[in-house]
Amino acid sequence: MHAGLSNGKIVNWINVDIERIGDFVASGRSTFSPSHFLHAAICSMVFVVVSNKSLVNMQEKHHSKIMEAKDVSMKATSETRARVLKLHSGEPTSLKKIL
Repeated sequence: MHAGLSNGKIVNWINVDIERIGDFVASGRSTFSPSHFLHAAICSMVFVVVSNKSLVNMQEKHHSKIMEAKDVSMKATSETRARVLKLHSGEPTSLKKIL
């Protein structure tokens, strides 16, 4: 046992700790009461619905831009393939255009 600590002081500290734990648990119950939980759930749902609308609009706008970029890329790829095939087929006119 530490010098200067009596059994009475240790018992008092234990009682204070137990009382603080009890107060914490009691305050936690009021924080997580059904009415608070329901209120938080409704607020969360409203937030998700409102933010989801704007996110869907943004996604649609970017999706159409991505599809346009893919179309341009596919056209460029097709043209490049066609030129490479003509080059390898040995046509002299195609070779002159490419060079």
